[in-house]
Amino acid sequence: MNNDKDGLINFTDLGGLDPAISSVLGGFERQEQRKSLSPEERKKLRKKEQKQAKERRRMQQRAENRVTLDLPSGMKARLEEIASEESINVSQLAAFLIAYALREYPGLPLSEHKTSSRTPKHDFNLAAPGGWWKPEKPENEGRPSK
Repeated sequence: MNNDKDGLINFTDLGGLDPAISSVLGGFERQEQRKSLSPEERKKLRKKEQKQAKERRRMQQRAENRVTLDLPSGMKARLEEIASEESINVSQLAAFLIAYALREYPGLPLSEHKTSSRTPKHDFNLAAPGGWWKPEKPENEGRPSK
C-alpha cells in the first residue's frame, strides 16, 4: 500500500487495479471534474460526448459491412492505380468490381483454378493466374508502327 506522510492510504497511484474498478474510479473522477465546470462548459462537454457517441455508433455500423481480403500486392497496386485514374475510392471500386463479378459468376470457370487445400476448413484454394489484374497490352505494343 502507498501511504502518505500522515499514514493514510494514497489512492492516486492505482496501477495494479482491475480494469473494471479502474474504470469506475475514473468515472467518479470525471463526475468530480464536471461539478467544477460552469453550466456553459458542461453543455459543451455534453455536446462533445454526444458527438463522440454518435461517431462510435456509426463506426460500429460500418464495421458490420467491413471485410478483410488477402490480395496479391500487384492486384492491390492495380486497384489503387485505377481508383486514382478514375478519382474514386479504392473500397468503392473493389465493391463495384466484386458486384460485377458476382453478376457474371454462373459463367466463371472456377473449377479450372481450384487446387486442393491442406486446411480442414476448406476443400479447395482458388488462385487467379498471376497477371489477370494487369491491363492487357495492345498487340502492336513495342513494335514499330507501319
